[in-house]
Amino acid sequence: MSSKPRFKYDKSNMLKAIEAVKSGRINPFKASQQFNVPRSTLKKIIDGKTSIDVRMGPPPTLNLKYEELFVNWIIAVAKRGFPIVKYDLVTSVSRLVKDLYIPNNLKNGRPGKKWMQLFLKRHPEVAEEPSKNSLNLEP
Repeated sequence: MSSKPRFKYDKSNMLKAIEAVKSGRINPFKASQQFNVPRSTLKKIIDGKTSIDVRMGPPPTLNLKYEELFVNWIIAVAKRGFPIVKYDLVTSVSRLVKDLYIPNNLKNGRPGKKWMQLFLKRHPEVAEEPSKNSLNLEP
């Protein structure tokens, strides 16, 4: 038995549907049909109960500001000829989380393999080419 599909709509269509409803041109039901977005989600966003940028699951360990800081650091250091290895990034993240008292769900206060995989998926510019600016996945 498969679970209910979630977030299977285009964000631009949702924005168009919100605009159409707020301008009074059509009601939420017709907007959901016309723009192919979930009616309940459209209604929740219009009523202010949720945001269009909401995501499922637990909050990320690091917010976007800190992740961008790490991405820029990885690229800058790699350009100088010192590519960052996984151990360096994991150690730096664990230090940041500890020093700034960032609430987290990291095992032993250190990011694991799954965190690293998702980090690289969120920031493909870091994982592009091993010789350039990427993380060397060797320890």
